[in-house]
Amino acid sequence: MKKSGILIVEDEIIIAKDIAAILEQYGYSVAGIVASGEEALGKAEDLHPDLILMDIKLQGEMDGIRTSKEIRQRFNIPVVFLTAYAEENTLRNIKTSGAYGYILKPFNENELRGTIEVAIHKHGMERKIEASEEKYRTLTENISLGIYRTTPGPSGKFVEVNPALIEILGYKDKDDLFSMKVSDMYLKPGDRQRLNRKLHKYGSVKNEELVLKKKNGDQILVAVTAVAVRNETGKVIYFDGVLEDITETKHMQAALHDSEEKFKAMNAAAQDAIIMMDDRGRVSFWNKAAEIMFGYNKREIIGKNLHTLLVPAYYHAAQKEGFRHFRKTGKGNAVGKTVELVALNKDGNEFNVELSLSGCQIKGKWNAIGIVRNISFRKMAENDLLEAIEMTEAANKAKSEFLANMSHEIRTPMNGIIGMTELALNTDLTPLQEEYLTTVKDSAGSLMRIINDILDFSKTEAGKFELENIDFNLRESLSHSMNALAFRSHEKGLELICHIHPNVPDTLIGDPGRLRQIIINLVGNALKFTSRGEIVVEIKMNSIRQNNAKLSFSVTDTGIGIPEDKQQLIFDSFAQADGSSTRQYGGTGLGLAISS
Repeated sequence: MKKSGILIVEDEIIIAKDIAAILEQYGYSVAGIVASGEEALGKAEDLHPDLILMDIKLQGEMDGIRTSKEIRQRFNIPVVFLTAYAEENTLRNIKTSGAYGYILKPFNENELRGTIEVAIHKHGMERKIEASEEKYRTLTENISLGIYRTTPGPSGKFVEVNPALIEILGYKDKDDLFSMKVSDMYLKPGDRQRLNRKLHKYGSVKNEELVLKKKNGDQILVAVTAVAVRNETGKVIYFDGVLEDITETKHMQAALHDSEEKFKAMNAAAQDAIIMMDDRGRVSFWNKAAEIMFGYNKREIIGKNLHTLLVPAYYHAAQKEGFRHFRKTGKGNAVGKTVELVALNKDGNEFNVELSLSGCQIKGKWNAIGIVRNISFRKMAENDLLEAIEMTEAANKAKSEFLANMSHEIRTPMNGIIGMTELALNTDLTPLQEEYLTTVKDSAGSLMRIINDILDFSKTEAGKFELENIDFNLRESLSHSMNALAFRSHEKGLELICHIHPNVPDTLIGDPGRLRQIIINLVGNALKFTSRGEIVVEIKMNSIRQNNAKLSFSVTDTGIGIPEDKQQLIFDSFAQADGSSTRQYGGTGLGLAISS
């Protein structure tokens, strides 16, 4: 084992060399020999020996006592004095210098060796203690837990605290806290007394929850672990403890508990099945609604493969590939969507479900959460509704076809009646006969117009209404239409005006017959509901692009008008703005429906 290096500080060189020889004989290494305090300080700084043997009387201005104090203060190297003086004053100075001992000259080798060993051992122990204390100090000053020592009794005070405790209790510094009695920190004085009784009786407490007051009066909840420190007679002299502020933790626990209770309540009340699947495809959560919907209780389903039990076999191939992709990415065709699928219950019966699926990561692995709704009754209702719609459409189609056929069949004899009546009116008739036949002709004409309207409307509903695409002259076509209406306008004393803007093209390609029908229907309506004033037909061009012109046709009148809430209604079949107007003005209510 390597022995320590020793520096010899002795002004008599012969004695110094003798000491060096003895040290080397016992295996020590001699770091050097110097004769003055100044030299000793230099060597201590350069070599930092394990121990210094030093005479009190030295060369130079510094004696051994002063040099020893400097060395201890600056370098913390143990010093052992060699002195021939044993008077009380010298020994007192040796003690105050911080030396680890002294040897009186003359000395024997065993005395020298023993004193050196004791000094080096003592210094080593002190360094370990200092290191331990430094480690403890670093720990207590940087730990987030409050560490304290208090005196016992009703007037107990803090005698040691770490920075964390000062911060937890909201004080400025140690002195600020030391000025307070420990009992002043407790919200309830009984808590302090109860804690003291436990410490006296059991010697320690662990995680005792207490409510304390901070300096500003705020309340905090803390957990205290403490021990009673006793002297050699067994009397409690201190309480040492660790204090943790658990206020925020308790709030978080309360919030978590509240959240869990809410989740349990929602889960129990949910009408939809809530199912969770882990990264291996196993059921990991199963609520009460899922039990009712699928027939499996929790014990039967948790940990089992979801797809095997709940998914029909014809989905398995696609599901297997989709699940492999989901495990890697958390994505899939149904993830983040609501889709309609077919599921299996415990009895093996298939039923329609609506699935809302989402993914979430737990410990870095993708899990799936599904909300499942049984839509079997809804699908049945949808199918019934679809059948009803199809039946209604079929009935409407049959009705329209019937009306179209009947209108055609009725129109043929009506044309005969009108034609023969016109021929009869051209013969010699008595005034009464002419009146009767004129009435027949007018009535037949009105009936023919109604039949034509019904025929057109039925064609529209049956989807057989066709438009021609031929060349025609717009102004000429409108002139014929207006001439046909001019007599009725004149009879009612109304002014009928047709205004075609100059930039409207004259030659168009379209269906002049249907355009004439619409104009006659619109102007006819205006004539019907206008008792005085004018009716204006206006045609203007909105836009023209290449060979396509967009024209707008408007008919305005000074008649009774249409309430705003009825303006859409009048375009419905068999509808008028006011049902009573049918009696006053007549009409089937089909004209605008056909025009639209």
